[in-house]
Amino acid sequence: MYKLEMGVGVISGTSLQGSMPDSTTYQALVDVFGDPNLDVTQDRKTDAEWFGTIGGDMFAIYNYKTGFSYLGPDGIPVRNITGNNWHIGGFYNGVFRKVVTYFNNKLKHIRSNEKCHTTLKQKSESEL
Repeated sequence: MYKLEMGVGVISGTSLQGSMPDSTTYQALVDVFGDPNLDVTQDRKTDAEWFGTIGGDMFAIYNYKTGFSYLGPDGIPVRNITGNNWHIGGFYNGVFRKVVTYFNNKLKHIRSNEKCHTTLKQKSESEL
């Protein structure tokens, strides 16, 4: 898996390289990458943004003009933004594949551990 460092690097000059998978939720992004590094941006076009390096390459994950900060009451609450409304920015297209691969693998691992803990908890409770 790629080495991930969150909150480092310069995002200025990055551009859209792709979008997160359709099933991506805000909570899944938090589970994998932690809390957003940035909230509403100064130009109000983004409500949440994660950034860092992956395999040495700069990346950013953000919504763009879909939330309350840009659209007001017509916007989507940040916790309800899903799928391709989460954009991946970087300096070249290869970072898109790295981010999606890392996200999918890490989320699968997290979900697998959650299932294991639930099963163990149910088993121990049934033994009481």
